[in-house]
Amino acid sequence: MDRQELQRESGVVFHPACFELYRIVSEDTFGAVNMNGLVQLRNICCTRNRNFCDWGDDVDRCKEQCWQHIPGTEYLVANPVFIPGFRDICENALQTNKDFDVQQSAFSQRERHREHSVSADPFLKLPTEIVQNVVSFLNSQEIASMRLASHAFEHLPISLWHRLILAEMPFIYEARLKDVTPYTWASQDVNMLQNLRKEVEEWQSQRQRKARDLEHDPELEAKFLATEPEVPPWHTESNLKRLKEKSLKIKKRLQPIALPHDKTNWYQLYSDIIRHWKDLKGLQNRERIWETVYDICDEIINNAVDDMMKDQYAVLRRDESDDMDEA
Repeated sequence: MDRQELQRESGVVFHPACFELYRIVSEDTFGAVNMNGLVQLRNICCTRNRNFCDWGDDVDRCKEQCWQHIPGTEYLVANPVFIPGFRDICENALQTNKDFDVQQSAFSQRERHREHSVSADPFLKLPTEIVQNVVSFLNSQEIASMRLASHAFEHLPISLWHRLILAEMPFIYEARLKDVTPYTWASQDVNMLQNLRKEVEEWQSQRQRKARDLEHDPELEAKFLATEPEVPPWHTESNLKRLKEKSLKIKKRLQPIALPHDKTNWYQLYSDIIRHWKDLKGLQNRERIWETVYDICDEIINNAVDDMMKDQYAVLRRDESDDMDEA
């Protein structure tokens, strides 16, 4: 079998959860899930002895002949889609109060010192519209500094933190997509499926071994093979269905939820993510994979077959950037 035939017969290996992130980024970049570009990139990497992508420094440190479990890199094996604790944070940020408004201040009133005057704070002389315009160019740390320095920045709208999430945490796709339901395979419990397969393999191995022990008596061997099930007897249709339903129920509790712009306290969401970041291992891993998947999409563009395709990709990327700016 030649190399090209090998490439046709083999696929591109992806964890289901990682492919869910590729699906989202690919739709952002190309307008659809670009399978052909992914396979073409794989083929190029195989023939030119190139790395498929940069997996990150922590992966390089752990990736030896046997995986090294280095303290501080636990997040590398955390599911980046079904993240314990993150859905709770998102649900807590959702607002059901009909009086909630994302344009209202994210902060309560601060007590002003008597000696604090307009002359001592030049920003207080500026119209609110200009203050808001200044804030639109600042990142979260700069905004925090301005709030400490001037009362003009005391009250900032909750919606401001939606922009900050999109800019500083673009991997929080729940903040911009209307439908964040994972595709089917991403929702499967891989560990459960692997355990079921292992049970079948072990059962069949024992069955074959017992059959070999009876080879001296073909009649007994035939009777054994006729009566001994080919799969574990507890692998009944009802039991397997119950296990899968239980697994999906657990995944459902961790499944991402879309966050409507006008019904989400973006300041609370941003603050809770920062506060609990060290515990959100899956979100840490999502950030890493998100950057890697964007690198893969960039490589697909760079390896486009002709200039026209590259131009089409460039237009899609500009449109995506414009959408982010409008948000």
